[in-house]
Amino acid sequence: TAVGPSSGALDVAAGDTLQLLVVTDGVTISGQTVVPQAPGLALVQRGQEQVIVWSRVPGVSHYSVWASAISPGLVQTDTEFVVPPRKPSSSPGVYTFTISALDANLAAYVVSKPLLRSGISAGAGVFGAVGVDSIAVTIP
Repeated sequence: TAVGPSSGALDVAAGDTLQLLVVTDGVTISGQTVVPQAPGLALVQRGQEQVIVWSRVPGVSHYSVWASAISPGLVQTDTEFVVPPRKPSSSPGVYTFTISALDANLAAYVVSKPLLRSGISAGAGVFGAVGVDSIAVTIP
């Protein structure tokens, strides 16, 4: 369901099935994806390490982990992430870590290089969805 006149935004929730149909110049491109649940994050202390943990999301094999100025974006299968020490060029403070549960289409596209397309019947690119959660972590 579109939100607002010509906004292009979609009102979607975890578990929703999204379908794509594009017809242009006689070519039909179709695709389908299911929106994953958000991972549900918690911060635990293990000795000197801070660890972000989450439960495995049904139907999800890969997770994207990202935090500005602390951790480069990476894709992993584990359901925990050890918070790295602060870079010398960064200031102590609160940093937001974002974990995204990647649907099967997006996971295949990101992990299987090179892959021309995933989740679509023709053309190049990906039609996928993510479930996203964030957590604030204080790094001294």
